[in-house]
Amino acid sequence: MARAGETLTYGRLVSDLHLSYLPRGLGRLLDLLSEDCRRRGEPSLAALVVSDSSGEVGSDFAGNPVSERNAVYAYWRTTGGT
Repeated sequence: MARAGETLTYGRLVSDLHLSYLPRGLGRLLDLLSEDCRRRGEPSLAALVVSDSSGEVGSDFAGNPVSERNAVYAYWRTTGGT
């Protein structure tokens, strides 16, 4: 997904991961994902998870989602995530 320059909706994430809670409850999970990426020196994959209706990240996303998303795409295209 990141290599292809795509995003993922909150609903699709819940469905794909077979999570037992609503898409509105993903904030903590995405915070943990962002922290893990930060510790690895990688851009946050949470920037790729967007609302189906707006096509954008939630209001609690820290930083500039467009810049972060572009950094994710570039990172995964050039390094393959390794």
